[in-house]
Amino acid sequence: MAKKEMIEVLDLLLKDLMETNILFGGKVVVFSGDFRQTLPVVRGGKRENFVSASLLCSKIWNELEKLQLSKNMLAKIDPAFCQYLMRIGHGKEKINSQGKIEISRSFIIPSTDEKDSLNILFKLVYPNLYTSASNISFIIFRAILTTKNDFVDEINDMLIMQSPSNIKVYIVVDETLDPKDQSEYKDFMHTLNPPGLPPYKLSLKKHCPIILLRNLNSSRNQRMYRVKVQVVDKGQPRDNLQKTNKYQLMILQDEEETQVQGIMYGSDIKSYAEMFLPYHTYLISVASVTESNHAYGISINTFLWTIDKGTLIEPTEEVEPPEASLPPSTQLTLTMFDSFHHQPEGLEFDGLAIVVNIALPTCATNGSRIQELIIMDNQ
Repeated sequence: MAKKEMIEVLDLLLKDLMETNILFGGKVVVFSGDFRQTLPVVRGGKRENFVSASLLCSKIWNELEKLQLSKNMLAKIDPAFCQYLMRIGHGKEKINSQGKIEISRSFIIPSTDEKDSLNILFKLVYPNLYTSASNISFIIFRAILTTKNDFVDEINDMLIMQSPSNIKVYIVVDETLDPKDQSEYKDFMHTLNPPGLPPYKLSLKKHCPIILLRNLNSSRNQRMYRVKVQVVDKGQPRDNLQKTNKYQLMILQDEEETQVQGIMYGSDIKSYAEMFLPYHTYLISVASVTESNHAYGISINTFLWTIDKGTLIEPTEEVEPPEASLPPSTQLTLTMFDSFHHQPEGLEFDGLAIVVNIALPTCATNGSRIQELIIMDNQ
């Protein structure tokens, strides 16, 4: 919960920006929280310091409109526990001679030693873990809360070892900014496990839940998108100018008919041979955005999407629930007939034409069958 000083500063800032004395400059600001649970943290403070630092004790508290939620949605499947929490919140739960609430024995794990007590806790929270680990609902609707990140890591490691299936261990590569410091600080960096980053030693097993993070190795010129696009053009696989790599270009269009060029390289072309069908709609995520490279043909804009094995591609008709496909494109990049001879050799381009005459099939001098057509553009 934010301290009252931060909220009061926000109030002053908005008043100054909007040049008015109305609370929060006349802007709608919504606060949410529970004063019985999430009081502000005051270093070395006591209960009265925590209360004093809360919004409840701010000069603007009486100017706020209060809306209260009275139904505990999280505990509705356990009414007895819900009522117990509400009695504590309202200060109506019985206290002992020392003025403290005695926790019911049904909520307490008998303490013998730390390891045995944790094992009893595991059996209560995750009964039959060995046989039920593959049940997703069994895993994701259960959790053990604790007070410190070190305890979280310890409990996670113990549960991982009790889970069935083979374990895989991944080791982080720590590097210093100055390579000269690597040997001196390498062991020290291995001891650091900052919140929000993977631990130095990550142990995983099949069916064990994990929290996925962003790609921490994306370069400065890359951004990640998730967007619905339609394939409006797709070229044939070609060699780059140096004949060192194959590539395939396509034009993708979003719901606002904004077009971007996509590119695939090498083995990725074969991997996605059944994808990106013309005029089909796809949901694309984790496509890297990079600057266009003229070694791979003429670009339609400054940036292009690189489609590789790390890109997530889902046809709209296969997702749950199914997504509506995009309508046919009204923007076509066309080349007129009289400019065909100006196009670079080997370049693919589109033209719009009307067939005005079709000759009967005949045989060429080499024996192959041919058929001539006369077509006309809109010029």
